[in-house]
Amino acid sequence: MKNKIKQNIPNFLLIYYRKVSNYYRLKKLVTNDRKLFFKNASLYSEDGYNERQLKYRLIYAVHGIEKGLSHENLRLGFGKEQLVYIKTLLDEYVRMGIPKNCSVYLDTISVLSEYVNVHKEKDYDLSYFNEVYFEFLDEIININSLRTGVLKKIETKDNNKKNFAELSKERFSVRDFSKKEVTNDVIRNVVDIALKTPSACNRQMWTVKAIKDENKIERVLSFQRGFSGYDTPPILFLVTVSLESFQFPRERNQAFVDGGLFSMSLLYSLEYHNLAACALNSELTLEDEKEIREILDIPKSEVMIMFIASGYFKKEYFVCKSPRLDADEVLMIIED
Repeated sequence: MKNKIKQNIPNFLLIYYRKVSNYYRLKKLVTNDRKLFFKNASLYSEDGYNERQLKYRLIYAVHGIEKGLSHENLRLGFGKEQLVYIKTLLDEYVRMGIPKNCSVYLDTISVLSEYVNVHKEKDYDLSYFNEVYFEFLDEIININSLRTGVLKKIETKDNNKKNFAELSKERFSVRDFSKKEVTNDVIRNVVDIALKTPSACNRQMWTVKAIKDENKIERVLSFQRGFSGYDTPPILFLVTVSLESFQFPRERNQAFVDGGLFSMSLLYSLEYHNLAACALNSELTLEDEKEIREILDIPKSEVMIMFIASGYFKKEYFVCKSPRLDADEVLMIIED
């Protein structure tokens, strides 16, 4: 009966019906997305943060101090506002009675200890730090293991001889690069390996912009706002995904899933080719996004997934330790 009814409906009305139907399905899904994000993200709330929100904020804040410590030209006394912010989070952590033996708390104390050690080596006055962290000074000074902080590395040359476990575990985000040119042939080889990334129904909806023009890189990064304080990288990749590849409202987030998978493959491929790299988010304001689209001539049909600053390794360079959570902290085995 339904098929007979459809046969009697003009084609243009069926197309209009499907369009309107998909619009309202998408609207319902996006509305739900917005509610979930607003309710669960650690946005400012008069009710404070729950335990998981607080821990994620600490991880975020700790990494900011690590990045400051990893600068080739260290600016002594940096991050005073960030240090005060971390102290307020630690106060809340203690007030909530969360155990101090978890990796997040220990990593926070660790990076503060590294901050103190680096400044003491330079005979820098830390009276402001001691005043802020008075209640935590014993823990900061006497911590046994420094999981967070900075590592000094030497030029990487033999990544193509490592197995995957070695390549993965020894990869760090690098923000200072050699001035050596990355040739177009090398770029093609890097992208070629990443193309093996799986995608929904093998649609392979991604594109890679490999930007080598120094002026354009500087302009793009000025709007991306996540690479300030470092020299312009020799190359800046941008991974995008075409929305034209999707067919159903439920695929609204698939661009970020497939684009994220491809971006990680690209990072591993860069490492394999002895190229240093640093993943940079595309969390842009509408105004900044518009500027970048104009600079790189990116159509509105393409979603910007991730930027990756890259270049050859320097002879010596510094990286953030960026410790990872223990497997037991993220793993849930469901057997029954």
